[in-house]
Amino acid sequence: MCRYKSRNSSSRLRSRSKTVGLATEVATACLALGRQELHLGTIVAVTSPTNLASQHALKKAGLVYEREFIHGGTLSALFRTRGFIGRRLAMNRAKANSND
Repeated sequence: MCRYKSRNSSSRLRSRSKTVGLATEVATACLALGRQELHLGTIVAVTSPTNLASQHALKKAGLVYEREFIHGGTLSALFRTRGFIGRRLAMNRAKANSND
């Protein structure tokens, strides 16, 4: 149920599907598509800060919360693949150490 155009993907589940783990399966499939077929270095996901079920599914699929931001005039929560977060933290620490 992933669709992409210019490396953008989106998914939506009906409310009756939400309690059986389909959201995690969809997120995992989208991540696999991005990594294996599109060869993306980092993958991000956006959801509502109040949608705890979606946040839980994204975390189970391997994404980590990064920050809140305004997207299309709406407050949104940004999640990112772990590898990018780790590289960014390492680069920030190295930069901070070189400034000492």
